[in-house]
Amino acid sequence: MDTSHSPYLPPGSNLDIPLMQSTKQYRKNLVPKWIKFFGWLFIVVGSLVPFVGIFSAISGIEGEFSFYGLQEKGSVLAFVPLLIIALFVAHAICAYGLLFGKSWGVISCLTLAYISTAICIFTMFSVGSGSIRLELLLLIPYIIKLHKIRKIWTSMPLDETTNHEEIQKQSL
Repeated sequence: MDTSHSPYLPPGSNLDIPLMQSTKQYRKNLVPKWIKFFGWLFIVVGSLVPFVGIFSAISGIEGEFSFYGLQEKGSVLAFVPLLIIALFVAHAICAYGLLFGKSWGVISCLTLAYISTAICIFTMFSVGSGSIRLELLLLIPYIIKLHKIRKIWTSMPLDETTNHEEIQKQSL
């Protein structure tokens, strides 16, 4: 009889995640694919937006800036465009922390998600249109998912390799 097979795991076990792996790798596996997609999108856009802003400021070209309902047409050196650029950069930094399993990743993403939600709600009622911002349709499930993984994420030890099945049981 061939005994080279892996040990029996009961039904319902997650066979894709090995029991022993690095903390960073385990954290990366906690993030769902749809959040990874938007995370990489924010990393790319958040990295490029400052350069576009610098080019716009040097060349004097005016632009249209919009994010979470904040809108401005004109110079990049006005308050609202600078705020929008800062938000894109902040999203890129937070996405980096989440996608690369940094200890501060989930907390920073949750904080920025709440700030973004507040901006959306503020702009919905201050502009007077009363229409629901589409960004909220993604922010709400994003916040819910981050809260679900936060317990596991923050309870993980900082050592390099750990039995994560035990940590997951303790935090649930």
